[in-house]
Amino acid sequence: MSSPNCGVLHDNLRAELDGYESLQGLTGGIHLIAKHYIGCKYLRNKLTEGNPEDISKILDGIISNITDLVIDPFGHHVIEKLLGMCTDDQGLRIICALAMDPGQLIRTSCNENGYRVVQKMIETLNTSEQCSSIISSQLLPGVMTLMKDEYGYHVVRRCLERLNPKDKKSFVKAAILNYLVLAQDRYGCRVLQTCLEQADAQKKTVLVRKIIGDALHLSQDPFGNYVVQYIFALENPKAIMDIVYKLKGHYCFLSIQKFSSHVVEKCLAHSGADGQSIIIQEILCARDWYKIMYDQYGNYVIQKAMEHSQGDIHDALINAINPHTPSLLSSKHGKNIVHKYFQNLRTSVKTTASSSSRR
Repeated sequence: MSSPNCGVLHDNLRAELDGYESLQGLTGGIHLIAKHYIGCKYLRNKLTEGNPEDISKILDGIISNITDLVIDPFGHHVIEKLLGMCTDDQGLRIICALAMDPGQLIRTSCNENGYRVVQKMIETLNTSEQCSSIISSQLLPGVMTLMKDEYGYHVVRRCLERLNPKDKKSFVKAAILNYLVLAQDRYGCRVLQTCLEQADAQKKTVLVRKIIGDALHLSQDPFGNYVVQYIFALENPKAIMDIVYKLKGHYCFLSIQKFSSHVVEKCLAHSGADGQSIIIQEILCARDWYKIMYDQYGNYVIQKAMEHSQGDIHDALINAINPHTPSLLSSKHGKNIVHKYFQNLRTSVKTTASSSSRR
């Protein structure tokens, strides 16, 4: 509950700040003003004006209290704005102040306000090799904590995107060493996806190989399945076929699971005729394969198989579905397959008619 005097304090501070055209003569301390809504807005406006003297004065006024301000609901906005306006030397001064206490930058990165400041720091000061090195050395001791934290993982991803290649490698190496734990974590899985985007060719190959090695397990995981799916976005035909072979022998089971069914759909959409043939043949050869069509997840797999397959394997799939169409129509999930079945049939008739007219 706010104090009954809160409105009076707002008005008093506003009146005091309005009385100064410059920062010279402000009372109460800039670091205290920065923690107040009105004061935060005033200081940000001053920074936007870009007067070097004001920027320097604000920095001098907050630097000794910066560890407190970076996690403050209003103060962190002032620090972010300052980072966007200051020189490289002034930015280095901010970094050094935050790095003075071991573990401070890690704690700041795991804070709901602080992580935004650290992200801004990485974005604006990444051109400085010294700044990049300090940030990297301060964050690496807690890299696993950061990668699995709801705020910290944003900082790691920004490091992977913006730090110089040498410092970036240390984060990629940590992710590769802990890939299985990260892949099954809500936030860690997102870090792995960024690693696959940002790593050099050698490290990317190592990480892809490790993920494929555990593809069967990860495909069934609530978060791991996203990591496996992301490999398809890399458009590496060999990696895609390696996943197809890794999951071979399990397609019927995987098709009716909530998470792994998405991976099977990706395999059908991206593996081409060879991969589609392997998957569809395995499904059709199973004794109770038709149950997949009635399943809340499996019906989407069958639809995807119908959509992307061609030639003999497509015909075999359609012929296998045909006897079940009456019962599928009365099924909550199966009727979607019938709609896709007739859609394919209409397309086939049009294609045949078009081909005949050209003759």
